[in-house]
Amino acid sequence: WCFYLILISILSENILLSLESSLFYFRFGLFVLLFTHISITYSNFLKYFSIIFSLIIIIIFFDSFFQYFFNFNIIGYPYNGIKLSSFFNDEEILGSFISRTFFLPIIAYILLNKKILYENFILFIYIFATFAITIFSGERTAFFILTLNFLILAISYKNLLKKNFIYLISFILIISSFIIFDKSISNRIFYNTISEFNFKFTEDNKLDFNIFTSIHTLHYITAFKMFNDKPILGHGPKMFRDLCSTKKYRMGYYINKDDNKVWLNTNCATHPHSTYMQLFSETGIIGTLPIIILFIFCLFVITKKIFSSKFYISNISYLCIVMIFCNLWPIMPSGNFFNNWISIIYYLPIAVLFYDNYKTKI
Repeated sequence: WCFYLILISILSENILLSLESSLFYFRFGLFVLLFTHISITYSNFLKYFSIIFSLIIIIIFFDSFFQYFFNFNIIGYPYNGIKLSSFFNDEEILGSFISRTFFLPIIAYILLNKKILYENFILFIYIFATFAITIFSGERTAFFILTLNFLILAISYKNLLKKNFIYLISFILIISSFIIFDKSISNRIFYNTISEFNFKFTEDNKLDFNIFTSIHTLHYITAFKMFNDKPILGHGPKMFRDLCSTKKYRMGYYINKDDNKVWLNTNCATHPHSTYMQLFSETGIIGTLPIIILFIFCLFVITKKIFSSKFYISNISYLCIVMIFCNLWPIMPSGNFFNNWISIIYYLPIAVLFYDNYKTKI
């Protein structure tokens, strides 16, 4: 797959720009192999890694609540009243970070106690804090990913709901109170989403639709046009940002500014904000197929776990597969697939899965 990415970069219209994403993409494969090798060589590595990661999450939780109540975090970053950011400041990826790593602290507990948390107040506190901070971050995609993670966890481990029913009701009431009383949060996550996401017919019977927002819709249309031109190979990694402003692919509208019509090229961005639209437009069907196969595989394992009492998979491996599945969920906005930090988050559960699969077979 990495060789394929380099090949289509060489065939792209801007070779050097495209190679910035593809030439050293193999580093994430090396990251998985190195992480797995160290975990196998040093038997307690994964346990210590997950414990340290959990401590980092606890620090982020403390800092986030501090920033929410005092309007600045412990190192002075301000809270703008709309999006909580903690140590990430202007990057505003707090919600995405903790929602995509939701299961890692639970994996730490499993490694320490050899079982899933069932009847434990700590689980309630952790889930409550994660949901609260994700909501405060104002990131709608992060809130969806976290909810999807939690629902799959609850359905897969049915005793989780039965033995923690009181905690669950308390959790729902507290989170609902935050949403109701903080209008900026409720407006961004719920009301704005509902108002922006629409399908309707205009007076002349033409379909007017928004997928998530009008800006997202224009991104997707541009990506589809690019895919339609090169459906098999795609235009090359990182080429969306280079081609979206060209006359052939640009989408936007005119506005009156100082009595002059000004073109707003609102579809142009570094990526189309959809993993699959980005992959189809930049890597074509061939480059997207492995990701689709991985997603279908995860869906198959989750379905077997939920509906088959005879199907066995270790708790750690299963949680890793759920993380991969939620990260690759197709119907949601997403970041740049080739972005460095988000790629590490994507590949980390794969590394843990490789190690746990090796250990389980032993």
